[in-house]
Amino acid sequence: MSDDVPHIEDTANVFLAVYAARGGTIGFSVYDRDANMLALTQGVDIAEDGDEEESLRTYIARTVQADVVYCSDELKSKLEEIFAREGDRVPFVVGVTRRMFPKPVESMNMLCNVGGFASRGELASCVELHDSDAAITAAGALISAMKKNEGLALALSTIPATVQELSISSYMKIDPESLCAIGIFVPDEFREVSAKCERFKKDVNQIFLDSVSTRGGKRLLETWMKRPLLNMPALQERRDCVEHLVKSGCVDVLRKGMTASLDADTILMKFTTEARQSKTDWTRLANFFKAASSFYDVLCEMYLDETTNVISTTVTPAAIQDFIDCAKYRLPKLKSLVERCIDVDEIYLLTEHDSPTLTSYVRSGVCRELDELRSVHHGLPALLEHVLKIELERVPSFLRRDEWLAKLSVEYLPQVGYLLRSVGIIPVSVLEEMGWKHVFDEGEESFYEFDAGLRLASEIGDILFSICDLQGRLLNELRIEILKHATLFRDLSRCISELDVLLSFADVAINYNMVRPILVDDETLKIEGGRHILYESFIDHQFVPNDIELPSDRDRVVIITGPNGSGKTVALQTIGLITYLAHIGSFVPANRATVGLTDRIFTGMVNFKDDAATKTKVSESSFTYALNRVSRMINNATDRSLCLIDEFGTQTRSDTGAALLAAIAEYFAETEAPPKCLFTTHFREICDPAIVGPIPRFITHMRMRAIVNVSEAAADDEDESVALTFILEPGVADSSYAIETFKLIGMEKDPEGREFIKRFQYLIDREDRARRGEKVEPIDPWGDEDQDERQKVFDAIASRALAVADDLTEENARAFVEWFDTALVIDRFLVPSFKDP
Repeated sequence: MSDDVPHIEDTANVFLAVYAARGGTIGFSVYDRDANMLALTQGVDIAEDGDEEESLRTYIARTVQADVVYCSDELKSKLEEIFAREGDRVPFVVGVTRRMFPKPVESMNMLCNVGGFASRGELASCVELHDSDAAITAAGALISAMKKNEGLALALSTIPATVQELSISSYMKIDPESLCAIGIFVPDEFREVSAKCERFKKDVNQIFLDSVSTRGGKRLLETWMKRPLLNMPALQERRDCVEHLVKSGCVDVLRKGMTASLDADTILMKFTTEARQSKTDWTRLANFFKAASSFYDVLCEMYLDETTNVISTTVTPAAIQDFIDCAKYRLPKLKSLVERCIDVDEIYLLTEHDSPTLTSYVRSGVCRELDELRSVHHGLPALLEHVLKIELERVPSFLRRDEWLAKLSVEYLPQVGYLLRSVGIIPVSVLEEMGWKHVFDEGEESFYEFDAGLRLASEIGDILFSICDLQGRLLNELRIEILKHATLFRDLSRCISELDVLLSFADVAINYNMVRPILVDDETLKIEGGRHILYESFIDHQFVPNDIELPSDRDRVVIITGPNGSGKTVALQTIGLITYLAHIGSFVPANRATVGLTDRIFTGMVNFKDDAATKTKVSESSFTYALNRVSRMINNATDRSLCLIDEFGTQTRSDTGAALLAAIAEYFAETEAPPKCLFTTHFREICDPAIVGPIPRFITHMRMRAIVNVSEAAADDEDESVALTFILEPGVADSSYAIETFKLIGMEKDPEGREFIKRFQYLIDREDRARRGEKVEPIDPWGDEDQDERQKVFDAIASRALAVADDLTEENARAFVEWFDTALVIDRFLVPSFKDP
């Protein structure tokens, strides 16, 4: 094992063990240090199409944000490749020998010890033991590996861990590219590429994160964001709480009580180790008690019935009720236990040095012996002055000299004793007369042993370390008592983190005028007035909402056409965002939304991929990247999947791209149970039955409305204008209106722009004639009467340039330039004129 592993394990929070059994079965076990939770699962690591992208290992890599991974040497390189490809967090992968993976029976015994179970039968009530050998073996290997670290071994042996199964079937699958495509997580490297684009300065995750206060809440938000649920009761509970918070108007009040001091996980981690806790640690604990008690009082004032002293379960959200139940009796008991021993206002340094060890923590009155020792230590300076006075009175008068008497003092040196200190040299005659023995020198100071000092050491002892030893025993006893309440800290941490995230959901819902979605257990999708909060946060005009409906029995494949810049891509992103938010328990930006349970969101949105190699970590063309994305949809999408494909086919020839897109749309539409598919395209011909044949009943066409010739002044076809409404409606777009889009962005303001628009319009007209079946001559810019003459000029230029290069002098170079200018080749030949056939 690498020498770096112990250091990494000291700071890591999430540990993962992977065990590959026979038959393709893979066992996983995860330990979360902050939550003191150990989870395990297993499954067959084979994707439906054999694609490594869809393997169970890849899915676990995406959903489990591990810091350290233990696996066999055979799996090490493969896992490193998967984690590197997934990108977010690359853990430290440790290859271990097969001996590190114990047998299932031995692993069960380890799980019983770690979880505090009296028997395997009790363990079986929490996790499935039958036919779960791979998962149990992975858990045993994880425990064995972690116990090699002193801190982890202490944590596992001190506090029983929560042991549970890790469900992988109750989460929606969505890969990092899709999260980026709909605007949830935008990676840092993508922000750098698109730094000039306003929408990439933040993402949807950051909008929610800005409203989260606690460290645990931020971690839980990331977990919820990366693991959208398919568990309807859990999602219902989250939405119930958000709805209550929004309607009750108590978000601001509760947000004030949700402070950063409510960080139970950090406190528990600090007190898990045997290392001496510092004043900062005890102050953090005191602040936690104060903040938690204050928050409890606020909740009681809002939800506790004064007459019955009982919480009204009919109006109180489950998350709030859980916190009140945790804090009602257990929190005051622990708070009182700590406050009887520690008062942070009484903590003070025992020496001039700021050392956690040499600090007084235990408050007065807790231990009489400790109080007496501290009293002696407090009076020690006066006592040492008295001892010095008596010692100096013993010095004979004939030996007294002011030059050394004034520089003499009695000092207490911890772990050394009580010594005379002299700045300068004491005469030898004085040392012999007084019986002082030289001990050591330190710079200009000399230290001497004397009888009174020895008596002090015998009677008082090493007072400072006597205080520290006694106090250390008392604090360790208190620490153990605190750790006995570890479940309280974990429960409070869970409740606080969950409330913090739900308050964030409510805060964003209020700020962005979001509504509660209706989540149904079928394949439908209906959105009225859908918006995208990321675009709403930066555009300088009102966002135009749109409607979309994909029932389960028709219109499953929607092909959206429209002008450039009309909002086609934003429509896809809005649909993806609303579907996604409904599966994390959030409200959605719409007037109304009914969302069927969606097992997966696929995207092929090229506008969100500036560099395919950067995104996929492999070298491939944009077209290959797009094909791979669509191939994954074809092989893995179900009737409950959502597929969003933006401008597919633009990376290759237009006729090839259009044909491919039409085939893909028809394939999805003709499957027995089509997924929800939305395509955006400029290939309007794939919507024409005269070209592609009969349109399948599951395909419907929509367009982004554009208003042409909106004013009388624009009646002339050559000077027509287009107004983009950003409204999605049934139908097929009449044109891409590329020329009008160029005009909208101001390209016709200069001569070069007007010339470009004229030439572009000519090419578009040629394409339209070709699509109507008219014969169109191919464009050959060199196919004119000057072609032969042009070639002669090029040959002459090349010949003369080579001759000058062979004999390069200033005179020859000047002569070549003068000839080149007089030949007028720039105007006549090097820039061919554009001629209409």
